[in-house]
Amino acid sequence: MKDNKILVFYPHNIFDQNSGINNRYLNLLKYFRVRGFDVDIFSINNGWRKNTGHDHSSLISDLYVFEQEDFVLKEFLKRIYTKIKKIFSGTDYFTLPDLTTDKMKAEFRRVVSNKKYNSVMISYINWANLIDDPGLKGITKVLDLSDFTTHQLFEKSGGKINIGAVLDEEIRRVDLFDKVMTVSDKEQYLFSQFCEYPEFHSAPIFMDEVETKDMEQDLDILIVGSKNPHNVKGLKWFFEKVFDLIGGEFSLAVAGELSGFIPYGKGAIRIKNFDNPSELYSRAKVALSPLLSGSGMKVKVVEALSFGLPVVTTGPGSAGINGEMENGVFSTDDPAQFASYIKKLLSDNRFYKESSDSALSFFKQNFSNKVVYKNLDSVFINKNMPDERYI
Repeated sequence: MKDNKILVFYPHNIFDQNSGINNRYLNLLKYFRVRGFDVDIFSINNGWRKNTGHDHSSLISDLYVFEQEDFVLKEFLKRIYTKIKKIFSGTDYFTLPDLTTDKMKAEFRRVVSNKKYNSVMISYINWANLIDDPGLKGITKVLDLSDFTTHQLFEKSGGKINIGAVLDEEIRRVDLFDKVMTVSDKEQYLFSQFCEYPEFHSAPIFMDEVETKDMEQDLDILIVGSKNPHNVKGLKWFFEKVFDLIGGEFSLAVAGELSGFIPYGKGAIRIKNFDNPSELYSRAKVALSPLLSGSGMKVKVVEALSFGLPVVTTGPGSAGINGEMENGVFSTDDPAQFASYIKKLLSDNRFYKESSDSALSFFKQNFSNKVVYKNLDSVFINKNMPDERYI
């Protein structure tokens, strides 16, 4: 097949399925396999040194892992420089972090020129400068824009950033690409207003439609998450502000790395490790995503919807979800209302059934492979290809 060689830059081990973003990229690899693409991965040594037990030979052809020994020193010096500037200005960030090095760019260029790729795809704006290289002319450059990084840095620094400088640099980097994939309409609208060159395409989080198993729903409430700071802060808020308002008649489980952050003395089930997420979601009735910060669509919300689970979440947790339709997602930042949604779902059978049906229907219409694959085709498939390319 012509025009089928793609190089994907992704800094994490895709086959380590302990985070939602890795799950997104695993599904992207499955899309490429279904469409018949020849895919290579360019990554960095973070995470690839441990054996995940997964055979990735059916999903990728070659794996290039950049050994970044000099990167640690560069980052250390950059942090010292930033702290010195902060003393004089009171700001934490002066521009968008650039996590590339000259050595990394040279290695990336070497891999691209040797393999003659038709397309390269970059994840994360912090590595966008990998493609700011005259040696990559004639190759379609694709950016997966899953977050609004300026907003993330604004939250992380408590508002102490030079917003204009950071946003200008983020726009400049987005403008380096030919095509940009966005997971939410908000990011697409924002950057399309300021960027001159890229085509923008909707590519929300997606996954297979699941066949739910007939299992006993012995978990009333389920929270799944890694130990990233947004999840930890949200879980703390839930237990401090919401937990006691629910009452003790409902069972609650916290699964994944986040289970290690359940406050002492709180009546919650810890499920640190689980082999099959399907069985875990099949046991639950309601999923929660109590996030106070963060941007971008949340994988765990979409994952819960795929099992027909109603989701109670917050404003940040519902990013990318259309809040003006019946979709099984209930969003509020008010602790009392948050608790009220949970109690109504678990005590009103009719309301629960309607919400569950809406959740599953919303997933199938927006986030299933069948729907999103068509969007991805507009990014990666030459429209002049014969019809048999589409399945």
